[in-house]
Amino acid sequence: MTKFCVVAPVNILKGLNAHGMLGIHHLLLAHDVAAAKHADDYGNIFGNRKWDDSQLVIMDNSVIETGNAVDLLMMAEAIEIAQPTCVVLPDVLLDGTQTANNCLDALKHWPQQLGKDTKYVYIPQGRTIEEFFISASHDILRHDERITHWGVPRNIVKPWNTHSRGVATKMLYELNPRRQIHLMGFSDRMADDFGCASFPEVGSIDSAVPLRLNAPFNINSVPQPRGDWWENATMTPLLLQNLNQVRIMLSGAKFP
Repeated sequence: MTKFCVVAPVNILKGLNAHGMLGIHHLLLAHDVAAAKHADDYGNIFGNRKWDDSQLVIMDNSVIETGNAVDLLMMAEAIEIAQPTCVVLPDVLLDGTQTANNCLDALKHWPQQLGKDTKYVYIPQGRTIEEFFISASHDILRHDERITHWGVPRNIVKPWNTHSRGVATKMLYELNPRRQIHLMGFSDRMADDFGCASFPEVGSIDSAVPLRLNAPFNINSVPQPRGDWWENATMTPLLLQNLNQVRIMLSGAKFP
């Protein structure tokens, strides 16, 4: 069964908590968690929880939202506030070499600030399958036990012209099958997202799409640009309905 990690602004997370629908699987955006105006709310929701192996709270590096992965200082601030179960290393969109270099550097220096027991997510990148493979197969990044999750980015599908993340997902499993595999967000091809999420190797997927749709969610839903939803999102019965629906579709159960 695949975990669905909620991605939502803090006012929606507060609303889900109030409705008893917060769940235990989340992806948080470091730049948003560390923002002064949100820090107390995130801390109240996540900071006092004691997570176990059945729960998953990923602290993302916000590269999709900001264009660049956040720096160590901001990541450390976000982690202190929300106490995630794992942390995304600093990838560079579609650049396999720079992603590998940045993540190798982070593995040298981040544990001094974040703690030696911090668990990490590594998201290989690349404009081609070959570049992605090289990025993923670096000996340290492939085997380092501090990296507990592979992340499969959605941005690779268009330049690869494959229409699917299946090849990347299977590749990562073969390179290190001991790691959990997380699909980074829903893409423009919802059927492929659910197809890949059904692989036995895949443990989780995240998205804000079901929560921000203005229609009932199903496998044929067409994601629209996020626009100003993050800043102006409101709790609605449809949002709760869609969250419940995607959880059922992925895991066969309403919670978690």
